[in-house]
Amino acid sequence: SEISIDLQAFDTDSLKSRIGELGGIFDLETLQSKQSELEEMMSATGFWDDNDRAAKISGEHATAAKKITLFEDLTNRVSDIDDLVEDTML
Repeated sequence: SEISIDLQAFDTDSLKSRIGELGGIFDLETLQSKQSELEEMMSATGFWDDNDRAAKISGEHATAAKKITLFEDLTNRVSDIDDLVEDTML
């Protein structure tokens, strides 16, 4: 069976707006800043001398990186949908 989607009825502006709201909810700027800060800590000489502290910081970094990646992937997918909708309107 074939699935049909009316792309012209797709409201990508609304999606972009909601994603912008999500960026605020997830506090993307703070997450990105925290990720950079953690990366600096992880690259410091002697970082692994304290295994417990290193594991905690590495875990925090992985969590921040995952949230940032998920948000960026979502933003890219909506952009792709927006491009597709624009292409169908030509």
